[in-house]
Amino acid sequence: MIRRQLGREPRGLRRVAVRCPFGAPAVLEQEPYLPSGQPFPTTYHLSCPYAVGRVSALEAAGGIARYERLVAAGRLR
Repeated sequence: MIRRQLGREPRGLRRVAVRCPFGAPAVLEQEPYLPSGQPFPTTYHLSCPYAVGRVSALEAAGGIARYERLVAAGRLR
């Protein structure tokens, strides 16, 4: 299932951290380092295609810029 979600073999997978309401993996927890010793850039990886699509839509609509402005203004901590 994870391989299908990612479109590739998972690397550095520690465990499924969160499952969707249907029982499929939604968030993957990664090892801090790959077996080669290379650091893995993120601890958690969103794998659910539906959730990835929704987050991508929020980002495309300016969601990141909005929250960066709120943080800069001291309105989010």
